Amino acid sequence: MQLNSSPSTLKVETISLNDCKDEDKSAAQSVQPSAIEICDEVVLLWRQEPDLEHLKFDKLCDKLKERNPSWVLSNDTLVTVLLEHNLYSADESTLFTYHDEVRSSATPGMRLHELHNVSETTNCKGKALIASDTIPKGELIFEDVPLVMIPPLDKLTLIQLSKACGICGTLLSHNCHYFIMNNLDCDICGILWCSKRCKALDTAHPYLKHPTLKSKVCNAQKWQKFEEFCKENTWYSAYGVGYIYANYVISNRNGLFYEQFLSLAEVSQRTRLKAADSTNVGGTFDSWTDCTCTTIASDLWDEGFRLFCEAFPEAAEDDNINIDTFLRFIGRFNINQLNCQIYPLFSHINHSCEPNVRVEFEKYSIKVYSRKHIKSGDELQISYVNPLHDVSLRRRELRVNWGFLCKCTRCQKELSKFYNKTNIMTSDVNVGLTTQNGKRRKSSMKASKPTLQEILESGHEFDLEIPAHLGFSNRRTSVRFDDRVMSALNE
Repeated sequence: MQLNSSPSTLKVETISLNDCKDEDKSAAQSVQPSAIEICDEVVLLWRQEPDLEHLKFDKLCDKLKERNPSWVLSNDTLVTVLLEHNLYSADESTLFTYHDEVRSSATPGMRLHELHNVSETTNCKGKALIASDTIPKGELIFEDVPLVMIPPLDKLTLIQLSKACGICGTLLSHNCHYFIMNNLDCDICGILWCSKRCKALDTAHPYLKHPTLKSKVCNAQKWQKFEEFCKENTWYSAYGVGYIYANYVISNRNGLFYEQFLSLAEVSQRTRLKAADSTNVGGTFDSWTDCTCTTIASDLWDEGFRLFCEAFPEAAEDDNINIDTFLRFIGRFNINQLNCQIYPLFSHINHSCEPNVRVEFEKYSIKVYSRKHIKSGDELQISYVNPLHDVSLRRRELRVNWGFLCKCTRCQKELSKFYNKTNIMTSDVNVGLTTQNGKRRKSSMKASKPTLQEILESGHEFDLEIPAHLGFSNRRTSVRFDDRVMSALNE
C-alpha cells in the first residue's frame, strides 16, 4: 500500500517583536520632572559615565532629555536644581558640609599601650592614630575586633531558617545531627551557630529571640518586630544600633563597649541627610547602611524609634533616649561602620585618597597592614572611598557621607586637569577632553567604537568580532536589528 502525503502549507506572516512598541504607543506625554527625579537621573548618569560630570549645562540638559524623551527641562531649571541640592556650585565653599558639627570624646579602655608602633593624637580632623616608630611596608600594625558582633541583616532570613550561623551569617553545610551533637543549636528557637566561639559571642540571643524569657530591659517579641522593620527597609544602621544597645542593657549597663561607642565621632542623621546627593541607585549617601529616600525619611525614623522604644521599654526613661538621641546614634554608626561593624581602634583612622594602610578581613576581626613605608610621626590613613573613582565622585562621596571636601594633594592635582580659571560647567572649553586645535577628543577611558546602547538604538547592521583563536578567518555580518521579523509557520 502506498500512502500519498500532501505537501504542508507554509504560511508566512509579519509580526512585531515583543519588546517593540508602535510609535503611537511609545509616544509619552510631556512631563515636568521633580527636583528629586532630576537629581536622581543626574547622579546616576555621572555614576555610569564619570566623564560627563564635567559637561556644560546645556550639554548635560540635552543628555538628560535624550535619556528621558518625555521630560520638559530647561537649562535654568537644571542649574537651579543642581545648586539647591549641592550637586554644583561655582564656589565650592558654598556647598553644604557638616564636618564642623561632628563631635567625639576620648575613648576609654583603648589598648594602645599594647601597640609598640602606634599612638593616639588629636588634630584638625579630630582623633587620629600616628606611627610612634618606623613601620616597614607590609607589616601588620594592629588587629581589631568589633565592639559587638552584629549579625548580617541581609542574611536574617537564612538565619531564621537555620541555613546560616546565627551571629556571623556563615552558610551552614552540615546536617542537623552535627549541630545537635556539638551543642551548636538552640533548643527553643532552632537557631544554629557554626562554631562554639560564635555561640559564645551571641550573648544577646535569648533576650532577643525567646519571647518566653520575661525581661524588663528587652521585649523579645517587640524586638522581632523592630528587626523585621529594619530588614524590610534595609536599615542596617538602626539594626546595628539596636543590637549594640541590646548588649548594653542585658549586661546591666556595665559594658565598656557602650562607652566606647558613645565616644566615637557623631553627628545627627538628620544633619547628614541634608547632604544626600540622590535617593537613586546612582547615589552615594549611605548606600549600604541606610534608607536614603528623603521623602520618607522622617516617617521611617519615627516608626523605627517607636519600635525601638517598644523593644527596650526602659530606654527613654533610664537612658534618656529620645528621637534626637536615636538619630545621633544612627549618624554615629554610619560614619564609623566598616562592613556594618564598629571597630573602635580602626575608627580613629582618618581618610586620605593616597592611604598608607590597608585592611584585611578575618572572620572575627580585621587586620591593618602598612601599604608603604611609614615614618615615625606620620599619621595612619585609609581611603574611605574607592581610590580608583574619579576625583569628583570621590569628593562627592566624602562630602555626602563624612561631611568634608577632600583637599589632599592628589585631589588638587586631579582637579587641575578639569578646572581652569572659569568653572568647567559654564566654560566653552571642556578641559581635559579637548585637543590643541580645540576639537573634542574621545576620552582614553572609552573605546573609539560606538557603545552597545548606541548600536541598539541605531537599528543598523554591525559586525561581531570573532576571536582569532576560534579558527575563523573571515568576519561576517551577524546581527541586524529591526522592529519586525518574518516568521514561517507550518500548517
